[in-house]
Amino acid sequence: AATRACRFGSFAAERSARASEARYRGLLDSMGVVAWEYDVKADRFTYVNSQAERLGGYTAADWYEPGFWATSLHPEDREHTVRTCRSYTERGLDHILEYRMVARDGRPIWIRDIVTVDGAPGPPIRLHGVMIDITDLKRNEILQTGQRDIMEQIARQEPIGTILEALCRLVERLQPEFRCTVMEADKARGVLCC
Repeated sequence: AATRACRFGSFAAERSARASEARYRGLLDSMGVVAWEYDVKADRFTYVNSQAERLGGYTAADWYEPGFWATSLHPEDREHTVRTCRSYTERGLDHILEYRMVARDGRPIWIRDIVTVDGAPGPPIRLHGVMIDITDLKRNEILQTGQRDIMEQIARQEPIGTILEALCRLVERLQPEFRCTVMEADKARGVLCC
């Protein structure tokens, strides 16, 4: 009877642990963040929640490929971000990174990545954390800064060409897939001038 009670207690504890884990994962999914775990030596994610597939259109299998994280980074951010993460990780320091990933469809996604390092004392074994999509926040920052700069140029009465150039650069920063140009209509000659 004692053996049966022990088995039942073990089964109940395991069932309770599974239910607790399911609640925890459900909570993470409802928060809209990518929860992840990363094996440092294997250079690959060992866990990502369902939000990972929604973030950039990559499948879970893509996320689990060795080296996926570094190759998914925006080319302009890749070297600095990898170097910074490696530096903190080698020293066993938790850290927060902001960088751009490139979605499967090519659009940039701004990420705030909150990273915890496991393995101390000794070399780091595993990283885990959450990625938060901050693209809208970054776009708003770019827009507000750009608007302020253009208004300052207008207040300083800078040449219209300089102001229009700044406006074009702002549009291109907000929509990297666009190339912006300004054309001037010459009514007398009936032509457009750049």
